[in-house]
Amino acid sequence: MNMGKEELFDFVQENINEIIDLSEFDFMKDWFDTPSGGPISMMDDPSEFGFNGVDYFSAYEETDGYDFEAFKADWDKYNPNVVMVGYELSTIFITDQKLPKLFGNTLSSNDLVFFGSIVNPNEAFKEYVVNGKTLYIAFGIPDPGSN
Repeated sequence: MNMGKEELFDFVQENINEIIDLSEFDFMKDWFDTPSGGPISMMDDPSEFGFNGVDYFSAYEETDGYDFEAFKADWDKYNPNVVMVGYELSTIFITDQKLPKLFGNTLSSNDLVFFGSIVNPNEAFKEYVVNGKTLYIAFGIPDPGSN
């Protein structure tokens, strides 16, 4: 059973160190080990985070018909609760809902590798169990070209 928005947010705040320790990226662990840490926020509306028609078109090449309208339809269909920790080059995306690969990869901006030369064949969100709760987490640089 998925947690509600507030429950997921509170769980992430309470378990942030355990979540960060799951990352394979040392730079991410170092970043969050600073006194300022990183901000924690809910992604309530993707358009607040650069996901609007114009930004989407400039950042993502359409993949098998997966354009902005298809992304927005998936957002409305799955209505995910997503917690973002950090910003810019060190962002962790956390949800308690298994998302389809293309939607999840696009949502976390881990959809393309090698700066757009090939589509990411792997799911950005990986399943982890943190203190008895199943979470789906994407560690990475939120930018097309990440993996």
